[in-house]
Amino acid sequence: MDIGKFKVKVSEKYKDQMFYYLRKQGFGIKKFSDSRRAKLKTAEQVRSYQKQIKKAFTCGLNEEIYREKVVSDNKTGTLRKDGYVIEKVVLTTDKGVKITTNIYKPENIKGKLPAILFLCGHSFEGKAFDDYQKVETELVRAGFIVLAVDAIGKGERFTYYNKDKKDYDIEGCIFEHAYFGAKAAMTGKWVYNYFMRDMLLALSYLASMPEVDADRIGVTGNSGGGTQTSYMMLMQDERLKAFAPATFITDYMTFYDTKNTQDDEQIVPGIIGAGFSYPDIIVSVAPKPVMLLGVNKDFFPIEGMADAYLKALEVYKIFGKKENLTLAIDHSEHRYTVGLAKCVAKFFVEHLMGKTDYENENYDYPLEKWETLNCYESGQISLEGAVLPDAEIKDYYLKNRSYDLEKARKMLKDYIYKGRERNALTAVKPRAYDYNCGDMNVRAYFNESVMGIKELVCVYSGKDTDDGAKTMMYFADGGNFSVEQNPSLIEKYIKDGYKVVVTDLTNYGYLAPEKEGDWGVYDSFGRNYYYAHHFFFRGDCYAAFKSFEILSVIDFTEKNIGKVEKIYAGGLVQENLACALFAEKSRIPVCFKGDGITMEKIITERFYNDKDIRSVIYPGLALVSDFDVMKSTLNCVKE
Repeated sequence: MDIGKFKVKVSEKYKDQMFYYLRKQGFGIKKFSDSRRAKLKTAEQVRSYQKQIKKAFTCGLNEEIYREKVVSDNKTGTLRKDGYVIEKVVLTTDKGVKITTNIYKPENIKGKLPAILFLCGHSFEGKAFDDYQKVETELVRAGFIVLAVDAIGKGERFTYYNKDKKDYDIEGCIFEHAYFGAKAAMTGKWVYNYFMRDMLLALSYLASMPEVDADRIGVTGNSGGGTQTSYMMLMQDERLKAFAPATFITDYMTFYDTKNTQDDEQIVPGIIGAGFSYPDIIVSVAPKPVMLLGVNKDFFPIEGMADAYLKALEVYKIFGKKENLTLAIDHSEHRYTVGLAKCVAKFFVEHLMGKTDYENENYDYPLEKWETLNCYESGQISLEGAVLPDAEIKDYYLKNRSYDLEKARKMLKDYIYKGRERNALTAVKPRAYDYNCGDMNVRAYFNESVMGIKELVCVYSGKDTDDGAKTMMYFADGGNFSVEQNPSLIEKYIKDGYKVVVTDLTNYGYLAPEKEGDWGVYDSFGRNYYYAHHFFFRGDCYAAFKSFEILSVIDFTEKNIGKVEKIYAGGLVQENLACALFAEKSRIPVCFKGDGITMEKIITERFYNDKDIRSVIYPGLALVSDFDVMKSTLNCVKE
C-alpha cells in the first residue's frame, strides 16, 4: 500500500477516536447523574445530597485557602456620581496578595443595606469593563452596596505584565490562567484554589462592612464570573442568600459537543467523575433564590441552561419553592447585557429587600475609563509589590515538596490503572498492513489499549532484515509522521540489525486530530488541552492515559513482534515513558534522547515552553518526585 493512501485512511478513521471515547464515557456519567438526582424525593434526601456535592467540590481545595486573612483595606480614592459613590479599595492579605476592588455605595446611607458581591468574568478591564459598570450601576441605583472584584489575570491583577515593555510577557486573562495553571496542576493545588481564596476573602470583607446587612448578601457575575458565582453556590456559604450566575450554566455534554475548552480556573478535578454537573450547582443551594441568566447566542449552549433549570426545578418543587428558581434570557452573544442587569436588579430587590413592585429606571450609564477606576496609578499590582500567583505556586511547591519514590510509584499506578486493565484487549493475532517508507519496509498493526482507543504500531525493517532480528522501540512526539519526514531517525538502528517499532499514541503522528479554530492541536486551548481538561473533570489524568498506552504497546510488541531489547525516546513522550517504566519497575534498557524536562524547572522558573504541557501533567506528582529522579532509577543506557 502507498504510504500516502495509508496515512490518509488511518487519519480519517482514528483522528477523532479520543473525542468519541470521552463522549461515550461522558454520556454514561450523565445518565448516572440524572438517575441519582431523580431519586430525590424528600427535603432530608436533598440535604444529604447537597453535602455530597460540597464534598466533591471541596476535595480539590487546600486547607490553606481558609486560613488566609485580609490585614489591610487601603482606600486609594473616591469617585462621586449622581446618587452614589465609587470607592477604590485594595484588600491586602497576610501573605501579601493584593485584591483590587471598586465598592459602589448609595449616597446618604441610613442603617444597614443589602449587598451584592460582583465577580468579574473574562474581560481584560476587569471591574472597569463597560458591561460590568452597567450592572454595578444598576445594582447600586436599586439600593445595594456592590463590591466588584478584579479576579486574577484581569483589571489590575495581571501576572506577567512587563513594566519595561509596557506590555505582557504572557497575555492576561485566560492565557495566563493556562500558563500558571499547568504549574498549579503539577503541584496538585489547582487554580480554582486561588480564585476561591479571593472570593471568600472578598465576601468576608463585604459582610464585615458597617453599612452592610450581613444577612442580606447576594452574588452575581457572568462568564468566568458566572463560574465564580457557581463556585460560591457549590461552597454553600450560609452568608449568601441569593444567586444569579450569568452565561455559564449549561449541560456538560452539550458543552462537550461544542469542542470549546474550559479555562483553567474552571476545572474542578473529579467533580464530573463523581456524578455531579451543572444542575447540581443549582441544587446545592436549594431552596434559596436563584436566577439563571443567559443569552440566546452564547457559546455556553442556551439549551443546556434550560436543561439544567428543568432538572433543578424538580428539586425546588420538593421544598414547595419552585418560584425561587427563575431564569432570564436576552437576545445577544456572550455578555452581561443591560437587559439581564435589569432582571437581576429586580430579582435581588425582591429576595433581599422583600419588594415585588420595583421598576427599573431608564437612563444613560455614566461609564468611567479603566484608568479612572484603577486603585493604583500604576494600574498593576505587580508594580506595587504584590505576591503573584506563579510566586504563590512556587512557594507552595518548595514548602511541600518531599521526594518519596514509593509514594510516587503508588500515585502513578493509581493514575495509570484508573478504570483501565493492562493486557485486557491486546490482540494475539493482529491484522497487518504493509507499505514502504523510503527504503524501509513497514508492517503496521493496531493495538487496542482500551475499548475504543487504538494505537498505530509500525515495524520498520530493511530489505535484508530477517524475521529473527532483534526488536527495539522508538518513541517520539511525532511518531510515524516524524519518521516519514526524517527516516534517518531510525535508519541507523536498522543498519545495526534491529526491527524498529514506532508507535503513534492517540492524538499523535498519523492519529493526530485536526486543528480546531485558531488553536493548534498542541497549543493551550487546542485539542489536547481540551482532552486533558475533560480527563481532569472526571478525576482522571491524560498523561497517565498516555503512560497506559505505552505499557499496552510494549505488551503488544513482546507478544506479537519480539522481545524488546531496548527503547529510545525523545520529546515530551519520554516523560510519559519514564513514568510508565518507573511505575512498573521495568528493567528494559532505555535511552532518553535530549535533556527532557523537569517539573521543578517549570514550577520554579517564571517562564517555560508550554507546548503540549498538559500531556505530561500528573497532578500532585511534583511534590513526591520528578521526571529526572524517576529516570535515574531506570536501566538507562547511552546511545
